[in-house]
Amino acid sequence: MSALPGPCTGDRKEKAVLDAWLALINFEKTNPQKMAAEDLRRRMGFTLKQALSYLPFYAEVWYQAANWHAEIGDNDGEIKTLKRALAMSGDSVVLHLALAEKHEMAGNTAAAKQCYETMCEQLPGPLVYIHYM
Repeated sequence: MSALPGPCTGDRKEKAVLDAWLALINFEKTNPQKMAAEDLRRRMGFTLKQALSYLPFYAEVWYQAANWHAEIGDNDGEIKTLKRALAMSGDSVVLHLALAEKHEMAGNTAAAKQCYETMCEQLPGPLVYIHYM
């Protein structure tokens, strides 16, 4: 196994690793150790950072991390995570749409429009244009 993460290949072994990390993230969210809220927040942050260090090019993990920030009410953390996600995995329509939606919900239409325009430039296609309309 290499020391540095590589791009997604989609083989069965990678899929199994991704599934294992996602299962661990979901397991930790259930708070099986009955930790206090602040301890759980730190533990989840650690778990997500570990998953992202191992799988930095997987949009699914970034999306889980952003959703976790949303679940705990950390809107700034959610936006920062989505921006970092796009820097690492910019070919993900889901991540672009999630960031645009977050900006729209916050009332920041200029930032949302910029997200859609960036998506149209980087990932042209019917789905992208439909969302932009």
